[in-house]
Amino acid sequence: ASYAANCAPCHGAAGKGDGPSASGLSFAPTALGDGDKIAARSFVELFDITKNGNMQRMMPPWGSRLTDQEIWDTVGYAWSLHTSREEVDQGKVVYEAQCASCHGAGGEGVASAGAPDLADFSVTSQTSQAQWAQSLARGKGTMPAFADKLSDAEQRAVLTYVRSLS
Repeated sequence: ASYAANCAPCHGAAGKGDGPSASGLSFAPTALGDGDKIAARSFVELFDITKNGNMQRMMPPWGSRLTDQEIWDTVGYAWSLHTSREEVDQGKVVYEAQCASCHGAGGEGVASAGAPDLADFSVTSQTSQAQWAQSLARGKGTMPAFADKLSDAEQRAVLTYVRSLS
């Protein structure tokens, strides 16, 4: 409801940047439903932009009208516009087969593996999907690279599923 009332007029109902007010702006609103555009931003960045605005790009601040929880909820909804239930479900299958042995069934990490707690929003909210994609493809620390093990679609799906854990 918050997205529909506050964001959709510019960003569009499906997050395509085509809301009814978009044509009157000097900058095109971010197409939040475009996975490539949203992947570069962490949840913390999206929260900060939503709360404090970016008037240079015609984005008003919502911090005086929405509570922090409402902003987090709205950001979470806006982020979800680029994916589907099917992609999340596919990601869960890949996660269970490739990731759960180290990261835990619910993303809580396995102490002996030294894996980070992917369900900890204070950690995951600071990492963009693009940063995660790079770590998944190339490997990071003791985590192996998956670029040759998973298709691009499987990599996107598993990262979308992992984001849903937090």
